[in-house]
This record gives sequence, C-alpha cells and structure tokens, in this order.
Amino acid sequence: MQTDIHTIPENRNLFDANIEDSFMDIHILSNRALRSARTLVVPNNSKDANRAVLVSMALLFLAMVLALIAFFSAANAAYAESPSIGKILYLPLVNATSNNELRSGEIGCSLDAEEEDFARIMINDPGQKRAELNCDPKLAAVAKLMATDMAKRGYFSAVNPEGMGPNQLVLAAEYDLPAFYGHSADANNVASIGAGYATAEAMWAGQAGNSQLLGTRDFYAAQTDYGIGHFYDPNSDFGHYWVVITARH
Repeated sequence: MQTDIHTIPENRNLFDANIEDSFMDIHILSNRALRSARTLVVPNNSKDANRAVLVSMALLFLAMVLALIAFFSAANAAYAESPSIGKILYLPLVNATSNNELRSGEIGCSLDAEEEDFARIMINDPGQKRAELNCDPKLAAVAKLMATDMAKRGYFSAVNPEGMGPNQLVLAAEYDLPAFYGHSADANNVASIGAGYATAEAMWAGQAGNSQLLGTRDFYAAQTDYGIGHFYDPNSDFGHYWVVITARH
C-alpha cells in the first residue's frame, strides 16, 4: 500500500475548555454547600445554634477546598494534554537521538542509502527550480525522527498524536524559521510525507509534481535547506515511512 498526505487536522485547544469546566464545578459545589447550610435546622438554645453555624461554615470550607482541588487537577490535565502548552518535542519511542543531539546537529546528514538516493533524485530532477539545495543536520534529524515515530506508534500524519506539527518540531530542534511561517501547534510549511514506498525512486514518483520538493512556487523555491528521513519497520502498517523537509531561515 502506498499513500501520501497533504492535509493537516485542526488543532484542538483543550486548556480553555477544561478550565471553563472547572469553574462550572466550583459554581455547582458552592451552590450545593450553600443549600446544605440553609437546610440546617438551627436550635433555639445558643449552644446548639453555634454548633449549627460551625457545621455550615465547615461545609462551605469543604466545598471550596474540593472545588479548588478539582480546578487545579483539571488545569494540570489540560496543560499536559494541550499541544500548544509545554510540548516542545515529544517522540517517546525514538530513543536513539536525544534532544541535545538534535540541537547540536551531531547526527546530522548521515543519510542512509535510500535517503541519499532520494536527495540525489530531488536535486538532479530536470524540474528542480532551486539553484542549490543543502542538507541541514537539524532538518535531517527531525525528518528521521518523524519517519521513525510514525512507524513505531502506528499513525500516518505530519502531525504527531500529541498535535505537534513539522514547524514546531523544526523549531524545537533550534532551526529558526521565518516569522511569517505558521505558529500553531500543527502548522506545516516545511514537510511532505509518504508511506509504503520501498525505494527512493518509488517515493519520488509518488510525489510527482510536488511544488515543495521541486520549488516550483516562490514560497518553496526559497527553501534551500533540506532533510530527508526514511524508516523501515516490517511490522508497521505501511512498512516504509518517508519525511522530506525543506526550509529556510
């Protein structure tokens, strides 16, 4: 099976929704506590009346404590789930490359044979509009990690399950993108992906006419840095996974 992708799902903002739910919980709990306090029967003698007041105050205090616990629990959960908050680079099943290696470019453009073949085909294609293309270590590292992550975690998308898209992953590797590129968590101005193509030639044929790879549009023609990632896992859905990143500063 061979496939490629050109659409990106919309970003979900879980944080605001969960906080709003928490405020609703506070409101509900407070009202319940007030109703409980109002239904208490206050005895005639002052000693029992004071005891009833204390019970009412304790109920109100307990409701406030429970509401605050619910609020902060929801806030922490929303923080962890939101792709735009606290998430920089999350590829948990790819352990061979650390974030520090990504940032320093140590693994760099040590492309495998298939990746080198694809780079050669892309650079030498008669339709290539760029005068030069340069393999960038950080882009190559991100492309490799993306391809590996798709295979290992069983999804096919330029946006990972945490909602992080190629732009944010490239920025996390400390490759600076132009300010006018997309800033949303799932933004993609830099990557094309493919799956099921066993060779570089097949992958290139599957991307025929891709304006990003050929630089046929001015936006992409300015992207003269590239990185290529290919990963093969015979137990994965598509076997071969490809990521091609082109970018500029």
